[in-house]
Amino acid sequence: MEQKRRKAKVKVILPEKKGYKQWIKYTPLLLGLIVVIIFLSARGKKEKVEVEKIPSAEEKNVVIPDAKKGMQPAGKLMVKIIPDIPTVKQDLEATLADGGNVSYKWEKNGAVIDGGNTQRLTKDKFKKGDRILVTVTADGEEAGASVVIKNSSPEIRSVQFSPEHIYSGVDIGATAKAFDADGDEVNYRYQWMINGDESAMEDKPVLKGDRFKRGDMVSVRIIPFDKEDDGAAYTTRPLTIPNGSPKFTSSPPLEFKGFTYTYDALAEDQDGDAITYSLASAPKGMTIDSNTGSIVWQFTKMDEGSHAIEVVAQDNEGMRGFQKYTLTITIPKEEKQ
Repeated sequence: MEQKRRKAKVKVILPEKKGYKQWIKYTPLLLGLIVVIIFLSARGKKEKVEVEKIPSAEEKNVVIPDAKKGMQPAGKLMVKIIPDIPTVKQDLEATLADGGNVSYKWEKNGAVIDGGNTQRLTKDKFKKGDRILVTVTADGEEAGASVVIKNSSPEIRSVQFSPEHIYSGVDIGATAKAFDADGDEVNYRYQWMINGDESAMEDKPVLKGDRFKRGDMVSVRIIPFDKEDDGAAYTTRPLTIPNGSPKFTSSPPLEFKGFTYTYDALAEDQDGDAITYSLASAPKGMTIDSNTGSIVWQFTKMDEGSHAIEVVAQDNEGMRGFQKYTLTITIPKEEKQ
């Protein structure tokens, strides 16, 4: 029953079909909306931001400073000192972006430099650490620029290997000659390379002779440095280790008794080559075993005096080592009778 009562209270009103006349009563409302729209549109136009035209540098007759290092404008005159990183290795020069009748004044650490009245300042006028200022006057305008003279890194001029004859087993020394334009003390860092390999970890001025063998290619990279900077690395040309000559390890006896002289000559070859022995100079009757180097000489009283002896040790590559000495034979008086 209650639902029936609620349904009875609902009343649906449908619009009457009376044509355009039914909309006449809404005409004032529509006109009001149109007026509001027109008002808001007009207000939006007035509130638009006007873009102000900014006059160019030419229109204002203003010189825009150059962003490059060292360029300092004064009116239309701009000055720059080159090079950008000045050292005592190069002259300084003042460059102008514009100018007519020009004069120059160079100063060092606040004092005017004698003769410093040209566009270029020669490198003998300053040293490392000096502050250099140039003032340029052109057509009534004045501008200036300043720099501080920087450190000059050292440079290697040459590297010399020693000793003169290098082969396996012989230590190699590298002596560098360097130049530092500021007169600073120069030290060195070394990196030896064997057949292009830097892993040998040899970083001393001397490469031990047991680190390489015949046929290896040895070079060294040296970096000079002073208290402030490293110089450019200098790498030597590869040195091919040649075949080494045999070296004698024995010494000849100079005192003996009787009329038989013996000496077991012995030499070593650093490359492990086989060695043969011979006599390049010897008294008559002296012999040597080519395989063992054993020397024997049966002499007589007639051989008294001094005799030059030269023993040769040769490897299978043709390299030879020599041992020279003088053997003096003295016959006792009682033996002479």
